[in-house]
This record gives sequence, structure tokens and C-alpha cells, in this order.
Amino acid sequence: MAKQNLRQAIDFLYSCGLATSDSYMCHVLFCVRANDFVQAKRLQSHMQLHLFQPKVSFIHNHQHLHLFTKCGKLSYARDLFDNMTHRDIYSWNSLLSAYAKLGLVEDLCTV
Repeated sequence: MAKQNLRQAIDFLYSCGLATSDSYMCHVLFCVRANDFVQAKRLQSHMQLHLFQPKVSFIHNHQHLHLFTKCGKLSYARDLFDNMTHRDIYSWNSLLSAYAKLGLVEDLCTV
């Protein structure tokens, strides 16, 4: 039921246009709690469509740390990381940890 509600909430975002930073943050947290990669990817696409750039890295960190890397979607996490305007130590550590956990230590040189 939670995943269906999440899908409906993101569908609603698409019908409304640009959302607030707080709204995006709530939706990201819902995606993480539901462990729903598909809706997180849709949410990321919505943010990109509306050229939304968070002023703090919290949204991106939660999106790629807690979901993309958790789901083994390293290419999505890397794409998100590469397009972040604000990276902090948490951003770097989360991406590097994901590479290490997946045994891709040799690929760390490209980060």
C-alpha cells in the first residue's frame, strides 16, 4: 500500500509542476523508507525536468546513499553524484563506500 501511495504522490507532482525543496525532501524520504528505486528515479527525473537544484546536499545524499547504492544501482548513484552542484564529505564517502562494497575498488580512480 505504501508503494502505491508513493507512486500516486509522485504522479501528483508530475501534474503540478515544480515542487518546493521541502516537498522534494519529504518525497525522497518516503522513497527511502519504501525502498522504492523506481519512484526515486521518477522523482529524480522530475527534479531534472524542472531544473531543480537543491541548495543543500541532503536530498541528493539520501537519494543516492540510502537508495541507489543500497539497491546496487551504482551507475544511477554515479550519475547523480556527477551532476550534484554541492558535494560534501558525506557525498564523497557514500559513493566511495558503494564502490568498495561492490568490489569495484579499481574503479575508484575514476571518481
